Amino acid sequence: MYAEIRSQKIAYLKEKRRREIMRTKFLIAIAVIIVIAVFLIFMIPQRVGASSNIEQVNTQKVYKSVEVQAGDSLWSIASDYYNDEYTHIHYDDINDYIKELKSMNSLKDDVIHSGANITVAYYMPV
Repeated sequence: MYAEIRSQKIAYLKEKRRREIMRTKFLIAIAVIIVIAVFLIFMIPQRVGASSNIEQVNTQKVYKSVEVQAGDSLWSIASDYYNDEYTHIHYDDINDYIKELKSMNSLKDDVIHSGANITVAYYMPV
């Protein structure tokens, strides 16, 4: 009789532990869903807002060769053109613009030398 009661108690405790584990997994899944939902709520409007700005202004991409002067850096040249009235609309931030400049000029890093020419892109209204 004692062995049977003990066996039932062990079965009850195992079932209780299984339910606790299932409850914990459920709560973690709900938390993950909430985090994803919050992320999407805050990120989607920013992307939509950025694309709507592009639609409002018709622009044309223009390329220009720039001679690197002593003291210039890729960052300083990029900031001269990124701050343009229209260029900032087409990039998430200046780092995206710098990535494009590096790609256009086949630069592996941010090092540029005075006297060299690099091509920059910027946007003009059509």
